[in-house]
Amino acid sequence: MKYNKEETKMKKLALLMAAILLLTLCVGPATAETAEFNPKDYKIGYVTGIKGNAVIQTIMMSYFNKIDELGYDPYCYAIDGNDVAQLVTTGISALANDLDALIVYKDISALELYQEAERLGVPTIAIHMPVDEDSGANCMADVMGDPTYIGYTGGMALGEELVRRGIESGSIAITIGSLNNLTQANMNGFNEAMKQFPQYKVLEFVAEGTDLAGALQYESAIVQANPDLVGVWAPNGGSATTWPQTLEAAGYEKGKVVIVGHDYTLTNLEAIRSGWTYACIAQPLVEEVQIAVEIFDHYFRTGEKPEKYKVECSVELITQENVEDYQKLVDTVSEWFATYSG
Repeated sequence: MKYNKEETKMKKLALLMAAILLLTLCVGPATAETAEFNPKDYKIGYVTGIKGNAVIQTIMMSYFNKIDELGYDPYCYAIDGNDVAQLVTTGISALANDLDALIVYKDISALELYQEAERLGVPTIAIHMPVDEDSGANCMADVMGDPTYIGYTGGMALGEELVRRGIESGSIAITIGSLNNLTQANMNGFNEAMKQFPQYKVLEFVAEGTDLAGALQYESAIVQANPDLVGVWAPNGGSATTWPQTLEAAGYEKGKVVIVGHDYTLTNLEAIRSGWTYACIAQPLVEEVQIAVEIFDHYFRTGEKPEKYKVECSVELITQENVEDYQKLVDTVSEWFATYSG
């Protein structure tokens, strides 16, 4: 059975029932089976926070590109900050724009938004953030890189590079932005990987926030308290940049501490290119949102939902060997966002 948009609208707009029934009696029902599919008849929205962040901008550009490729019109609702209440309010207001589907960049803290969409009959897909199937959000899918595997990849990269450099022992620091279900899953994977390298001591994680000055202070304190520091795992996107500053200020030589971070921001790529940061995990920012759009496109055309709730995307390690490939993508995002007027 293909997706019947008219039936969905009948549920959402009960006052039109009589008119629709009258039209059906006169000319017969217009269904996806009998009418040519037109993407312009469907609205796939996307709601996100912190639009000034380079990671978010990459996802936004990828949404617009895929929407355009498949023939839809874009409906992007991006707020400046990361306030959950504001994002929920923005998303609920977006639903009033007669959306047919909504992609949400937020975890279960935005449960009110997910539930309001369900009440209105608007299917949702969560991206980049883990939203469990039994969480009450009732999403059609959760599309993201497996956060546990991402952490495991970071741990293996760090451990193997320490061994390759002949560093036999020492402490490894973990700095995150904040503790949530995403970073917890990251750390679970990282700690599992580090079991293969028992010669190194993994320190307790430190939540350093997103403020640059505050992060530098936290990292400086870690360095002073652990003179045997040999590695840093930094799933907070900015830490791959702040840690080189911290270590250089403390008198460390480049390469003495192996740093593995997250995300392909401009500053992170520069840190890799300089040699201070060994690697960063390239989270599947482009793939996540584009797969979500493709899922909805397929659903509108066929009525078929994805076979699996968790749709996992691959991840890649960025080192000096492939950093220029990601530089091209970052430059493209920067040029695109300069023209964005939303």
